[in-house]
Amino acid sequence: MRRVYTQVFEPKGGRFTSTVLRHYADAGRIDPGLLTPVVVDIGEALVLEFSLDSGELPDDRILADIVDQAILPAVGQRR
Repeated sequence: MRRVYTQVFEPKGGRFTSTVLRHYADAGRIDPGLLTPVVVDIGEALVLEFSLDSGELPDDRILADIVDQAILPAVGQRR
């Protein structure tokens, strides 16, 4: 579990999903009203779940799936 934090979250400044979504909301690209506590935690929650279940860090395909299938739909976007 420590690897998830040191290799995924810490290099990206912690809550990466929240930072990115807030950036796009501030730029007018997504509705800031959609940035609920659940939505801003989706990316990290799914990375943690994958890591707990598999004992590994997600690869690029899994990360892309998390973005495409969970984060983007949660803010009304499609890839």
